[in-house]
Amino acid sequence: MPFPLEILYRITLHEEGEETVLSLVGQPLAASPEETASFLSINGSLQKGFGGTFGQLVIYLRKINNI
Repeated sequence: MPFPLEILYRITLHEEGEETVLSLVGQPLAASPEETASFLSINGSLQKGFGGTFGQLVIYLRKINNI
């Protein structure tokens, strides 16, 4: 299945109480219907992968800031 050559990711940061919340949204650019379907089919894997990566970043930041 073909995959889009370009994906636009938008990262948004906002405050919730004393926490900063990061939101990441991806969208294929100039993609065929087949490429878009391919991108959407791996959504769960992308969420787990990015979630794990950002989870590790949170742990690291808390550690270096003694939180």
